[in-house]
Formats: sequence, C-alpha cells, structure tokens
Amino acid sequence: RVLTMALALFASTLPPLLASTLPPPQRLLVDWQLGSISGSATPTVAASDRPHLSFVPDLETQPPRRGASVSQFQIAVHSTAGSLAWDSGRVAAGDGALALPCGAALPVGTFSFSATYWDDEGVQSPTASTEFDVGLSAEDWTTAAEWLGGAEQKELRFFVNTSGVTRARLFVAAPGGVVVSVNGDAIGDAVGLSAWTEPSKR
Repeated sequence: RVLTMALALFASTLPPLLASTLPPPQRLLVDWQLGSISGSATPTVAASDRPHLSFVPDLETQPPRRGASVSQFQIAVHSTAGSLAWDSGRVAAGDGALALPCGAALPVGTFSFSATYWDDEGVQSPTASTEFDVGLSAEDWTTAAEWLGGAEQKELRFFVNTSGVTRARLFVAAPGGVVVSVNGDAIGDAVGLSAWTEPSKR
C-alpha cells in the first residue's frame, strides 16, 4: 500500500511536458501555395473561389508518441470579420491526405483558413491558421488586359466590374516601365510603376 501511494504521488508530480500532446499543423497550403500572415504585403491569392486547402503536422520539432496516427481532421474558413464561410466538420483522415477542396464558393475578399486534427486516441492538436485572398474571377473581367505603347514604355489597361469592391490589389510584372489604368483611371505614378532598365547593360 505504501508503494502504491508513492507511485501515485510520483505520477501526480510529473511535469506537463510528459503528457500526451500533438504538434500543431504546419505548411498550411492554399491551392498548393503557402498561406500568408495577417497584414502581409504579398498575400497568397487563391487560384479559384473554391481553393484546395491542405496541411501537415509539425512532426520534426515536436514528434508525436510512437505509433501515433492521424484519425480525423477539420478545416474551417472564416472571413476577416470572423463569420464562418465554410466548415468541413470532422473528416476521417483515410489514407493520411489532410486536404480538402473548399466546400463553398467564396466571394472576393480576404479569408483565414484554420486546421485541427486528432490522433487515434482522440487527442486534439492545437489549431493553426493562415490567410489568403480570393480575387476576381474570369466572369468579372469585361475585356482582357490590353498592352499599349512602344518597346521602352508600356501602358496596361484593365477594364473590370468593380461593383461592390471596396479594396483591391494589383500585381504587375513586366520588363521596363509600366503605366497602369483601371477603367480609364491611371493608378501609380505618372512615370510608371518601375523605371526602364536595359537588360544588355546589366
């Protein structure tokens, strides 16, 4: 009886680090791209309004118990205002692929994607999240982008349906200076978004 009491006392004083824990999800991917942190200047942009969402457990920095396996996982998407856009509920991990296509068509905007999983003993992992943007679809463009100008200075004209749009980002990659206009209004500086450089002189 004394030995039993001593063992019970020893077990009650074990540090919490020895408790069964799971590593958090990592490598949260949106259409195979790493998600972005909140407020990032270069956000991840989904390829469609129903992006493919996936993650993996962080098995390197916090290895799970020997023989542990993922039995279920859950993915949820929220708007920046915090409202739920889509929730997968608990899904059987099956062959171990922790991935799902978003089950709801998302409107243009910024969203957060969170992931949680459970092991075969029902232990829940911490929840990890990341952000991504959903941009304009092909149907939102009234015409294709149009390049105008000579070899050393170009103008890029966009004509888009901006109904209901309160904020927008435009990413332009081009050699030399570029002047951009959206629906007839110039954006950026008067000279162009980048100064002209001569590749042969680099």
